[in-house]
Amino acid sequence: MSCQLTSLAHFSDISKVKSFLFPNLKEDSPERLLKNAVNDGGGWDVDWDDWNDGDEEDSESVSTPIEEEEVESTMADTKHSWLQECVLSLSPANDMIAIANQQKIVLLSQKYDPQNKESDIDTKLTKVWEGTIHQEEGETITAVLCLPLASQKRSTQGGPDWTCVIVGFSSGHLRMYTESGTLLLSQLLHTEPVQKLKCHTYEPPRYLGLAEQHEELMILFKKALVTIDGFSLFQSLRACRNQVARATASGTDSSLQPPPLAYKKWGLQGQERILDCCSCGVGTPNPFDQMKAAAVIGGPSATIRPTPPAHSMYLTSGIDHYVGFFYAVEGSAQPILSEVAFAVAHKLKSAIMSAASGWLGFGSKQREEERQKPKIEPETPLSLRYGLPDKRRQGDNIFLSPNNNYAATTDSFGRVTLIDVENGIAVRMWKGYRDAQLGWIQVREDSPHGNQEHSRVAQFLIIYAPRRGILEVWTAANGPRVAAFNVNKWCRLVCPSYGIMGLNNVTCRGVKTKVFQCALIEPTGTIKTLDIPFHLALSDKNSKRARDLHLLKKLKTVMKDTSEETESLENVVKNLLKDMRIASIKQQVKASSRISHMRIAIIKQQELMQMFRLSEYEAAHIITQLEQCEVQTSSRSRRVKFDVESKFSPASFINCFHCHLHCTEDQDPHGSVTIATRINDEKRSSLANFFYQSILCETTCPSKLSCVLQDSKLSPNLLMKLLVMFWLSDENRKLTMTFHLYHIVKTLTSLIYKSLLCVTSGEVSSWWLHIREACHHSNAVQAAYILALVCRSVAHEVIENELVSKDPDTDTDSVDQVQPKPKEDSSEDCQQWKTSVKKLEDVLCLSCLLHISPSEVKGQTVPEPIPVSVTKLMEGGRGAVSELVGCYVTQSGLHPSDLFLPCHMSESTEVQGDATEATETTFQTFLERVQGQMEVLKQRLPHSMESDVLLANCCWENAVQWNKDTECLKNLESSLEFLRLVQNAILRQGVGSLLWHMFLAKTFSAAAHLMEKVGKVPKDRLCRKEVGLSEGSMAGFVGCTCDLLDIIMEANCEANEVPVFNIEHLWQDVRGPASLVELAIDQKSTNYGLLRLHYQLAVMMHAILVFGMKSVKVLSLFDSKGKNSLFLDLHQHPLLPSQNIDAFISNSRKNFFARVISNAILSLDVAKSSMTSLVSPTSPNRKFVGAATKWPALILELAKDFGLDLDFFKRHHVCELYSGAQDKMAEEVLLTVNDHELIGSQLLLIAGHRTAHFLLDSHKSQGVDLLTTVSPALSTWLKSLDKGHLRQPNVPVGDIALLVQHVANNLPEGYPEYELAISLVDLVQSMSSIS
Repeated sequence: MSCQLTSLAHFSDISKVKSFLFPNLKEDSPERLLKNAVNDGGGWDVDWDDWNDGDEEDSESVSTPIEEEEVESTMADTKHSWLQECVLSLSPANDMIAIANQQKIVLLSQKYDPQNKESDIDTKLTKVWEGTIHQEEGETITAVLCLPLASQKRSTQGGPDWTCVIVGFSSGHLRMYTESGTLLLSQLLHTEPVQKLKCHTYEPPRYLGLAEQHEELMILFKKALVTIDGFSLFQSLRACRNQVARATASGTDSSLQPPPLAYKKWGLQGQERILDCCSCGVGTPNPFDQMKAAAVIGGPSATIRPTPPAHSMYLTSGIDHYVGFFYAVEGSAQPILSEVAFAVAHKLKSAIMSAASGWLGFGSKQREEERQKPKIEPETPLSLRYGLPDKRRQGDNIFLSPNNNYAATTDSFGRVTLIDVENGIAVRMWKGYRDAQLGWIQVREDSPHGNQEHSRVAQFLIIYAPRRGILEVWTAANGPRVAAFNVNKWCRLVCPSYGIMGLNNVTCRGVKTKVFQCALIEPTGTIKTLDIPFHLALSDKNSKRARDLHLLKKLKTVMKDTSEETESLENVVKNLLKDMRIASIKQQVKASSRISHMRIAIIKQQELMQMFRLSEYEAAHIITQLEQCEVQTSSRSRRVKFDVESKFSPASFINCFHCHLHCTEDQDPHGSVTIATRINDEKRSSLANFFYQSILCETTCPSKLSCVLQDSKLSPNLLMKLLVMFWLSDENRKLTMTFHLYHIVKTLTSLIYKSLLCVTSGEVSSWWLHIREACHHSNAVQAAYILALVCRSVAHEVIENELVSKDPDTDTDSVDQVQPKPKEDSSEDCQQWKTSVKKLEDVLCLSCLLHISPSEVKGQTVPEPIPVSVTKLMEGGRGAVSELVGCYVTQSGLHPSDLFLPCHMSESTEVQGDATEATETTFQTFLERVQGQMEVLKQRLPHSMESDVLLANCCWENAVQWNKDTECLKNLESSLEFLRLVQNAILRQGVGSLLWHMFLAKTFSAAAHLMEKVGKVPKDRLCRKEVGLSEGSMAGFVGCTCDLLDIIMEANCEANEVPVFNIEHLWQDVRGPASLVELAIDQKSTNYGLLRLHYQLAVMMHAILVFGMKSVKVLSLFDSKGKNSLFLDLHQHPLLPSQNIDAFISNSRKNFFARVISNAILSLDVAKSSMTSLVSPTSPNRKFVGAATKWPALILELAKDFGLDLDFFKRHHVCELYSGAQDKMAEEVLLTVNDHELIGSQLLLIAGHRTAHFLLDSHKSQGVDLLTTVSPALSTWLKSLDKGHLRQPNVPVGDIALLVQHVANNLPEGYPEYELAISLVDLVQSMSSIS
């Protein structure tokens, strides 16, 4: 129920508007613009009176560095203040805005934006036209007005039909355009520049007897004021627009004379300079004022009319007088503009094309020299009636209030002055508002019967101080400031004092003429408006009761008009109750039966404030924390519990205690009966449940239980231990149980000696210490949090009572009032409780995340929630929080994209073909809840939840989970995905090194030696025995090893600073092992050469396992230096092998790599065969093509490391692709081959095999005849070729021709096989006739 600054509209791209209007300014992003505005040093320390009014220096003088800095500063100010330098107008219907500068103008209108479907505003101001609209040389735009015109259609009667853009120029011309920039009407009313354009539209009188607000358009010149009648203007604009439509439809430029404009032209006299003006409407003075005015003006001989004449009053601001009052007597004949002319653009061109068409008339083709200057009517002199004389003060702008009672002005002295229009006096002045922008907002009181016509009205003055960056709301005329907002320093305040033109007393009914009254346009492209409740006008210091009575009246009206109890109604009631200040009026609200069901939350908050001595913010914060925890844990499926009736028999109850017969009350009044030491924990828990079960019921009276406990003669320590045990035995403790708990804790605390509670300064009470330790050790975090809040409140109350007892003169009434806790507590126990509550809040937020269960989505059994407590975090080290979150992410099977990307269906969910739509929706809801809770946790623990720290722990926990079940490679793959996202290279390298040494190195070494031993892919029995993996998991494991080594090598090449990982101030005293990130940073830097060696081995092993290659001893592909360097720690620096190795090993590598390429290409043949058996072969085909392109690239990378001939592998790759009929892929690789002669010879052989297969096998009868026409050498060569050389010899003739063409292009002319290739080209061309 307070004043709010809400978004009204948005620009689609305001930077384009700025670049068009100010092409010389550099572009700034909205974020940078906001930052510069905030960091701007222009403020109160600037000498505002120095505006560089001195004489300009000679243009030929050399500029000094200081002058250059001033120029740069001026350019920087212009860059930010461009919006304030523009001339703009925002339509009151919020459908259009016009922004102009010099000779350029941009028109923007509201258009639907499909990207903002979920936001409150789904439309944006989009540019519809821009251009330069001057028609005379040197004229600039000085004023703009967007005027919405009412629709005459019955379906939208009274609503806005279209918006006319009225533009005033420095030449005196007034031109009117459509929304698309088409010129409708042009008029020269005066030869001076147009200074202001203002408008008044129809408004019904508030009371009977008041004059109606007539429609008129005002044009202010330097010494003249022109007012155009609204009805005449409306009819003329309609006629002009209709003529444009007819001319466009027919393609002609026939003109139609529009109705003449009725206007008045006044020559304002008696004021040296006029800068702004406003019309106060038509008024009729009373007889006394009439005689007084006549006596002052005419003296004793003045004549007085029998009836007071009606007059129009105009207020002006300027120089000498500061404010002027002009009275124009009604009834004089109005000059009719008979020479009205307008121009319609030919073929709907813009205003630029139509600007050259003559002064008036539709598309006049007269020559420039034949045109005559228009006739300008002389102005009627109008003398100043009276004013506010102040020669030194210059009035800049004047703004009239909506009810015409007040006018606010700004001046050159930085003052804002409020003028009483009727009495002609200044009633209020504000200082310190230089360059201020003003506006008015009128708010009506909500009527109980919905009739807004006769309800009360409040006027609020809006002041925007750009130099201070503040927007203020003041109650007119003598009220206080009711709201203030910190805003940008380069905004524009827009306050149109008009609505829709063309309405009357009939069509205005039920029509909202204004969407807004006052708007703030920010340079970032956001337009905001103010929402001011009416009761802020009653918020004076001496009117609290009137204000609360108004809120009570409004509340009753809301409850009466609403039949259903909705959430919005509940929010309205809550806000109204919070704003009430008087207790007696609050009691009237609570007595209402309708509100009794909805005031639970507010009453709960007030009781918390009173019981726990909290502020309103703290009470709301506690309720929010517990509600969020309840929402997050509500979806976890409850386990079935059987209600086994357990009764305590009298004998069992007595058997739980031990009586000390020889202990008197003088020795220990509470020690005669204790709990027996022989009972077990289950019986002790049952005893606690027997004592305190009643406090869970809200209907029971806690005072009865307190009396029983006091009369039991049991030790308070014993009773408190039982209470703590009972309360912490279940996590689902509600806030409604808190009040009974508070009463019992307070009762038990009163039984303790004061010396045990109120200890000396610096010491801690053992009574509270045991309770805090129990709360810290408990896994029932929510119950521990509530218990800590209760004990903190009781401890504060005990200390305050002790202070009161020591100082009898203390005001006891002030102690009972609901006040927040002091900022600094003198007691050590209070500080300890304060810290404990904050820690429990953090743990509660963490527990909410850990209790979100994905079991409903996965279809698995409900996993046990990860237990967490304050003690666990305190003893878990600096990385305990991130470790627990990482463990939860691993347990839930979440992907990195599930945590950091917007909610969408992850790949794991999409793969499940039989998953129903309901399951997908449930999974998306689960992700939204996880992401939301993680954001809350990041706000509370920003250091522990840092992205790199969280990713590193998720990576480690996934690797730990894989180590427990090595057959589940999904965890290892997820671990590497998390590791790859770590931004800091040092941390990424350290975590990768830990993964290698802890989990992968030993298994990888065993796999390599086993493959060296058997020389092929090991059988499953050997894999499980020697490596610990199954045969099917070996390939995936080695592939993950390749990825890990690649990640470490990439991190090794990056240069980053050593990261510093902090911990929250509240958790600085943690103890325990070092965190994962600390261990990772301490890892030694890896040796890139050794990493590369292991990577080469891993790629070779992966190829053998993927393609099932035999007769390959993988370690034998390395020399002795390489073998000795393998499987050492990655940070060591052994003697690594070079490229100069034995020829036998080099040849073995060459043959192995060639086999890998052949097997990779062979997988494409498998893809082709699968297309005939699969309905949708797209997915497997993509998989095989990916493998066929991945492995040759890897082989080339390894061959380069080993110093092998890369061109050999490229040629082999090309030949294998052509052998498998993969011509398109082969042509791409062929471009990279360097040895053209050799590849030409190899391709010639493949082309020959294809040709021989076509002639001798596929088309044998025709092929034999064709072979008789070729040379004997070619025929003999084709018949001698081996038929089984190609895997796919059957290809189209076109592919054979293209291959033969490549052969001819690669073979030089003098080459021995060139002639054979040319002959083959001719033969293939002849083969096309056979196919």
